[in-house]
Amino acid sequence: MKPKLDCVLVVEGTQDASLISSLYDVCIVTTNGYECPKAEIDFLNRASRLYPIVILTDSDEAGESIRVKLSSINNTQHVRVDPSKCDKRNKHGVAECDIYEIKRVLSQFSHQKTQNFSSNIELNDLANIGLDKAKREYVATKLSLGKCNSKTFIKRVNLLGITLDNIKDVLREYDNR
Repeated sequence: MKPKLDCVLVVEGTQDASLISSLYDVCIVTTNGYECPKAEIDFLNRASRLYPIVILTDSDEAGESIRVKLSSINNTQHVRVDPSKCDKRNKHGVAECDIYEIKRVLSQFSHQKTQNFSSNIELNDLANIGLDKAKREYVATKLSLGKCNSKTFIKRVNLLGITLDNIKDVLREYDNR
């Protein structure tokens, strides 16, 4: 079982997210380079009320730009990897880091007190209430969850303690539009 990190982690790309998720159970927001859509910023603002928002970006122009863009979010913490320990394929970003360097910089988030929510929504729960893609996107927008596929949606609602009843309430709005 992977150790759980008690934070929301912001990384630049899918390779960064893939490396981190192979090591830890953590909610990850991927910015895709310089971009960080408003929906993701809304989610980070909401999540920051419960968890630290940990920004782990590359030490390049894009990474620094993201750090600046997200600096207005409360409860953010910036962690940086040692670029000398991140060198593969002539690249020096997070995705190229030695796993021990990743573990070193994120270890401070693995033993904090966690929020205990009763929410434990699973994929079959979403199917049982008829949450298709259009409805999921509507609910994600209304609840400030950012852009989510089903797996990310489940992770984020459970992280924030959103219940199935909360989702059903939003779906009633959707049906009454």
